[in-house]
Amino acid sequence: MRRAIYRNLNLAKRDPSRYVYSIATVKGTASKGTVEAYEYGTMYAVNCTPKVLPGGLLRVRNQGQREVFAWIVGDIVETPIAGEAVRLTFDPWKHGEFTIKETGKAADFSQFRAVKFTDTGTFGIL
Repeated sequence: MRRAIYRNLNLAKRDPSRYVYSIATVKGTASKGTVEAYEYGTMYAVNCTPKVLPGGLLRVRNQGQREVFAWIVGDIVETPIAGEAVRLTFDPWKHGEFTIKETGKAADFSQFRAVKFTDTGTFGIL
């Protein structure tokens, strides 16, 4: 079942070095639904696509306040997926999309077999 996965900003305030993810239902094409769970460890999702709401990006840039307007939609799987990993990042002040941290280039999610969410970051698995 498809889920929206994003870094929980409130829990991140308590420990900025640690990633905690919210897992939410998916409502339509433009919004995440209700949060069902939080993940503090490692999880994998397949068939992933990024979602960035343009209005949220504009608001954050204009107001300078953080809010959740970008997430990754995918199917969470129980089995770890091996492969070369590239670190993904989302910085609304630099880019309006998910990028590969090492290169700054836009992340092409069609190249990833899975996305790995860990307490140290988010990684695309090639």
